[in-house]
Amino acid sequence: MSEANLGKILSDQTRKKMSEAKLGEKNYQYGLKGNKSPNFGKTVSDLTKDKMSRAKGTTIIIDNDGDRRLSHTFTSYRAAAKHFNCFASTIIRNIRSGKIFRKEYILSLKELSSSS
Repeated sequence: MSEANLGKILSDQTRKKMSEAKLGEKNYQYGLKGNKSPNFGKTVSDLTKDKMSRAKGTTIIIDNDGDRRLSHTFTSYRAAAKHFNCFASTIIRNIRSGKIFRKEYILSLKELSSSS
């Protein structure tokens, strides 16, 4: 967009037209896979991975068995897996099942409500 249109609020119809104009082969990155990709061979730092996880909204909450107190939070499955020295798939499986992890922890994506 040019500077003249900077800050201008576009209608939903205009936004839809602009979006459709960039679909498929008309997209400037169409077909850029593998070594043709601009990010091919680049590594992402741990700080950047953490920022991306936070932006994505994957927060894993660790609660000690039954006390409903927050003991840890992690920004990704991998970070939680690294903490517990296990695979990320193990963390995912335990979150989905709702079972107690390692006889001590409750893993959740949402904070557990306290029972008063």
